[in-house]
Amino acid sequence: MKRRSSTTNSSAGTSRREWLAATAATPLLGLAGCAPPPPAGAGSEYFEKLGVKPVVNASGYLTALGGALMAPEVADAVRAAADVFVPFYDLYKNAGEHIAKVIGVEAALVSAGAASAATIAAAACMTGTDRDKIHQLPDTTGMKDEVIIQKSHRQGYDHAPRSSGARLVVVETEEEFRAAFNEKTAMVYHLAAERHFGKREPGLVPRQKGIAIAHEHGVPFFVDAADEAPPKSTLRSYIDEGADLVCFSGGKGLLGPQSTGLLLGRKDLIEAGMLNHMLDSDSVGRGMKVDKEGIVGIVAAVERFVNLDWEAQEKEWWARHDRIRGYLKDLPGVTAEPLPEDIEPPHVPRIYVEWDEGALGLTQGDLARKMGEGTPSIATLNSFHGFTLVSATLRPGEEEIVGQRLQEIFREAIAAKG
Repeated sequence: MKRRSSTTNSSAGTSRREWLAATAATPLLGLAGCAPPPPAGAGSEYFEKLGVKPVVNASGYLTALGGALMAPEVADAVRAAADVFVPFYDLYKNAGEHIAKVIGVEAALVSAGAASAATIAAAACMTGTDRDKIHQLPDTTGMKDEVIIQKSHRQGYDHAPRSSGARLVVVETEEEFRAAFNEKTAMVYHLAAERHFGKREPGLVPRQKGIAIAHEHGVPFFVDAADEAPPKSTLRSYIDEGADLVCFSGGKGLLGPQSTGLLLGRKDLIEAGMLNHMLDSDSVGRGMKVDKEGIVGIVAAVERFVNLDWEAQEKEWWARHDRIRGYLKDLPGVTAEPLPEDIEPPHVPRIYVEWDEGALGLTQGDLARKMGEGTPSIATLNSFHGFTLVSATLRPGEEEIVGQRLQEIFREAIAAKG
């Protein structure tokens, strides 16, 4: 069956950057996406009280499913931070300095998710460290307040920079991009992952060229890389290319607290970002406050992330996919293959499952619904790629549950048509 183009959806709903993407003997515990199961009954009383049932997540790091599972050392750090009082603003500033050193960038701040970081980035580029301007936002009278964005980079989350008071200037061609710069231009917004929004055509101005053009005009270049980690290299690669600011989600591939994010980049802009965030109570970012538990948690997550054995991690992710594929290999007309774009370099590996929907009387939507209706409920993903599975968010052994359920559903469909 030919892969179709469609809007991204999931049996559990969708959210920001929703593509992100056990050994045969002993599972490799402690790797990203491989947190060991919690003690029996841990937290279950609250889920039961609130009428929410946990799911098996084969969709990826989706906000709609709670982002990622915190690694054990991250959860331990969060728990420890909950038991003490500390000078909060010292913690906030020192955490940024520490994270910057660990990653190897000039400066960093902890934000309340990637969207918060995008708002703070735009505010920082408009106000600098001018307290009067910081207090004036979102009123941008008398300020540089235009943010250039390519048309193919528009998506639901570009509301984040607009929340600062900035105005988007939408361009399409390189000629329009160059012509958009003027005395009101505060920042360029660049989406690192156009593919996450179903757009198969990239922006007409590649990132490195965009950086060069922005710098010709003395304008900061911001990269929204919310779900671009892993691989580990992305934490520095955009800055190394010349980007002035870049943001990441803390609660996706970094396996930090879901309510955290990172803004990395130039020291002067990070200083301005801090003033627009939590160092000044009269600022657009004050309502995006991160608690001490989140700050300590993302520090632990970053330390773990940069020291992880990624070769072993990637091997484990692909091994899980191979075990799922094993349940489908003898089913006539059903194939499950790795997405080619995930093979080199691996981001969060995915496989897509294909079959003749007409011949089996089973659509992608039918399959997603049936996967979600079982016990346990299994969240899967449909997109322009097809019916897709992500192994990174499965707990050890859950790939067997996913493979068995797929096999059962396809066998029922084959038998019904037999």
